[in-house]
Amino acid sequence: MTQTMSARAGAPERYDGFDTMPIAGVWRAGRAGGSRADLDPWSGATLTEIPLAGADDLDEAFRAAHEAQPGWAARTPGERAGVLRTAAAIFEARHDEIVDWIVHECGGTVAKGELEWGLVRSVLHEAASMAHHVEGRITPSDVPGKENRVYRRPIGVVAVISPWNFPVQLSARSVRPRWPWATRWC
Repeated sequence: MTQTMSARAGAPERYDGFDTMPIAGVWRAGRAGGSRADLDPWSGATLTEIPLAGADDLDEAFRAAHEAQPGWAARTPGERAGVLRTAAAIFEARHDEIVDWIVHECGGTVAKGELEWGLVRSVLHEAASMAHHVEGRITPSDVPGKENRVYRRPIGVVAVISPWNFPVQLSARSVRPRWPWATRWC
């Protein structure tokens, strides 16, 4: 891909591993067969070729994530927050590269790329703070003699198929830790 912005000092080398994805702790290509060209909508140029993944790949990733979830949940809030702060730091170090991909892959403007980058950065920092806000609550009820008890419970594993127009933000918003409050009448 043609780089349109200069790299920031100290930025990592541009990422080129689009032929693999992490599934069950292993970086590998999709196994659906074939590949698809990722095209710049303005020029028609091929940005990269991506091996296709299928339902079996998704099922394998889901099973691995489901098995890993109890270990993640058992980590301390500081450890979970640290992982998300590390993700934010990587995102910040790759700022120019990420904005460049948004511009070329989505056909957006630099301003749109900067907006999406900033939104995702904010989501990562907000998600890092969530680990320390785990608590239950008792809230008032409109039902006489009843109260609402709120418990925090993990939503579980999700799979996201990201839309083309705000892919990084809509994916990050869908998978980040958030307030999955469940209310129960008591």
